Amino acid sequence: MSIRTAHLRLVAGLALGAVLGLAASSALAGSAEGKVAGVGGAEVKWNDVRFRKQLFDQIQPGLTWRLGSGGATKIEVTGMVLASDGVLLFPGEAALNLRFLGGDAWSLVAYEFDAKVQQNYQWDETRHTFGVVPCTAWREKDPKKSAEKLALALRGSTGKSRTTPPASEAVTGGADAKPAPTPAPADATAELSKEARAELDKAPWLELEMRFGDLVGLVLFEAAEVGELKAKKTDDAKTPLSLRWPQFTTVRAKTELAEKGKPVTLGWMQVGTDAAGESLLVVTGGETPKLEFRKPAKEGASKSVEGKRTATKTAPKTTGWECDGKTLTLHLFQVDYSFTLP
Repeated sequence: MSIRTAHLRLVAGLALGAVLGLAASSALAGSAEGKVAGVGGAEVKWNDVRFRKQLFDQIQPGLTWRLGSGGATKIEVTGMVLASDGVLLFPGEAALNLRFLGGDAWSLVAYEFDAKVQQNYQWDETRHTFGVVPCTAWREKDPKKSAEKLALALRGSTGKSRTTPPASEAVTGGADAKPAPTPAPADATAELSKEARAELDKAPWLELEMRFGDLVGLVLFEAAEVGELKAKKTDDAKTPLSLRWPQFTTVRAKTELAEKGKPVTLGWMQVGTDAAGESLLVVTGGETPKLEFRKPAKEGASKSVEGKRTATKTAPKTTGWECDGKTLTLHLFQVDYSFTLP
């Protein structure tokens, strides 16, 4: 990216923020709740913004919006973990921004909200980022459903009843916007068995829908209960180790994806007590499985280790981990992956 391009994007972002910020002092806070049966719930809060065409005229690829006005738009998750490709949102609070990539490709950025940081409503690469979630966007053709002000909604669903975005033209911004393919969840692009598909159809999901004017955005999260364990590294008994993971009921589907060489995000680990020791656990299976310790951008480079694959006869109801302080073991459908901690 050229300095000029970066500067133009920054100016556009500041201008859009300024336009939206004009209404911040008089905006009424909006909130929406959603529950996933038998798993947990979530609540999203934002400050209202009335739709104006000039806002869309400022949209350019790379522009990031606070998804509201005034303070940060935030989501609070309770009793469950929300998962998307390369993203895990555990119980707690996260701030949200919406980023335009071009064409009909958008993304939702989830990051740590820090009340001590100025402009904590705006994401940038220095923030502690939980992940970037694919978002599908389209134009609402029914004028009666057009939103005069920003409206967010959360709803629980199953894999089979998930909302299907309509076929539509790409949602573009300014003159420089270029079409880009909409990211698709890994389970939608891989060839899975009938049994794995049946798991996905029954699996719990949470949908986040955003409406602003005739723009509709949709983000899908697979929901799961939280697994957790604590240990100490055997090479240093003073160093605590925490592991949390989504207890996915789609065990066979996750196994098949991993065995086909697809990276699957299956946990989170922290070594020590500060953010520098945090990493997502991303697994790629096969005869020589690989475990990537994926770091947030500001926390340093990611690492990966190769492991051992062991065939089993077990069919656990959910994905699960074990740790003895030296080795991490992942239990999937009729296979275990074991990795030595770096």
